[in-house]
Amino acid sequence: MTGLRSFLLLRPADQRVADVVAYYRERRVIEAAVPYGVVEGELLHVRDDPADLLVTSVWSDAAGYAAWRTAPARAVLLEGLAPLLRRTGGTQAWTAPATAVPGEVYHPGTALVVAHHVGRSGAHGSSHGPGTPGAAAGRQAAPCDDAAPVRHSYWM
Repeated sequence: MTGLRSFLLLRPADQRVADVVAYYRERRVIEAAVPYGVVEGELLHVRDDPADLLVTSVWSDAAGYAAWRTAPARAVLLEGLAPLLRRTGGTQAWTAPATAVPGEVYHPGTALVVAHHVGRSGAHGSSHGPGTPGAAAGRQAAPCDDAAPVRHSYWM
């Protein structure tokens, strides 16, 4: 895959972590980016800092990611999310190669707990560790069944 992996660090306002997770699930934020080229995406709890969340998505190409960043649908979703985040430093974004493993890119050694997963046939909570490849060629994003239980697993 020649795409990229995007990272968005979310810093919810005090006591709003559960609200941010619910917002992502109910508004299907990651699923909204599928038409722009998301192959796989996850909302992760940062186990070492439970007040932070990390959103990571694999994109089929950089052009799709760029289009999503300026999409009106994204602007609407961010507007609704803003009241749930800290006023200062509420988000931070960066990208890496599509094969990057989140636990190796975001503070290596930090465990990340899956809160919501889109992709790989819609499986919730797939487990990945260092050396686990990102999305394989040919995989297509499939929305999660929000009624299914989330199996929490860790990126090491």
